Amino acid sequence: MRNLASIGRRVTGVGIGLVAFVATHLVLMAKWTSWFHGQYEPWFLNTMPAGEFTLACFVVVSLIAGVFDTVGWFIWVGAVVAMVVVMCIPPGPGTLWPIAIAAGGFLLAAAILLGSALGWGIRRALHSR
Repeated sequence: MRNLASIGRRVTGVGIGLVAFVATHLVLMAKWTSWFHGQYEPWFLNTMPAGEFTLACFVVVSLIAGVFDTVGWFIWVGAVVAMVVVMCIPPGPGTLWPIAIAAGGFLLAAAILLGSALGWGIRRALHSR
């Protein structure tokens, strides 16, 4: 039974990462011209404010998930899978796609690590009482 709960937390983490990336990307697409003065295709690495928005969303999402004992590694896996899928939607990934995947994965990992660490600290503080 304990193994089943562990698998459930892993699947939940991947799902959270998938949904969080797709949701932030949809917001970027909807607000691209008004918030980010988009002269390029909507993508979180195309402008600094878009990147900051996406990474801030992932810090918050992973913080909340960390409080509820969801492992950040699985959130990252879901986010990177969603990032690659979104990248392949037309007009396509372009010629720098390996660099975009590496940079995006690294930045998402940093944001998720920060949020998960904060969430873990909050969870630990709440349970130590």
